[in-house]
Amino acid sequence: METLHVQLPPTLAQRIRQALPTDEALNQFFAEAIKLRLEKLPEEKTDKEKTAPLLRKAGLVMPAEKQRIMAETMRAKLSASPKPSLAEVEAALANFKIPLSEEILAMRGER
Repeated sequence: METLHVQLPPTLAQRIRQALPTDEALNQFFAEAIKLRLEKLPEEKTDKEKTAPLLRKAGLVMPAEKQRIMAETMRAKLSASPKPSLAEVEAALANFKIPLSEEILAMRGER
């Protein structure tokens, strides 16, 4: 049989020693507790497996292949138009009669 060392808070260790005075009782207690906990692990995985399809159905999760296609489509659209040169940007900014921040606020309209 293999030996494991577990660190417990002193008060908990004292309570366990009072409830289970022999090493044999203590070993059996921990073995049964761990066995019960391990039996519940597959149930927890099943819950996670049940959640993924619900998230996919809601559109919150998508397969990796669909993500890749979506990213490539977005990248293609972003790189399709040529980037403006510095001179073009400066010329566009020079057309504003007021500071850019005020222009943005004016474009948004009153709220």
